[in-house]
Amino acid sequence: MCDEVSDRANTDSGSVREAVVGLIEVRNTTSGNLHDVVVSKLERLRLPLNLLVGQCYDGAANMSGQYNGLQARLKDTCPRKPVYVHSWAHVLNFFYRTP
Repeated sequence: MCDEVSDRANTDSGSVREAVVGLIEVRNTTSGNLHDVVVSKLERLRLPLNLLVGQCYDGAANMSGQYNGLQARLKDTCPRKPVYVHSWAHVLNFFYRTP
C-alpha cells in the first residue's frame, strides 16, 4: 500500500507511519466478536479510538456490511466515524499471471 498525507497547510511536514500491530487468531468471525477483538487490541496498545479515521477490509459481509459489519460497528464506536474503503488487494493475484 502507498499512502500520502499532508497537514492543514498542505505541506508534508508531518510524519505518518503504518505498521502491523498484531495477528490474532479468532474462532468466531462474527462482526460483533471481531469488533470486540479489534477494540480490545487497540486499547491494549494505547491507540485511542478517537484517532481512527479510516478502515479497509475485503468484501465479506462480516467485515464490510453496511449495517452490521465490522466497519459499521467501528463507525458507531469511534467518534470520527472512520471511513471504510474496500480492499481489492486480495484479488490482485487472480489478475496477475506469470509468463
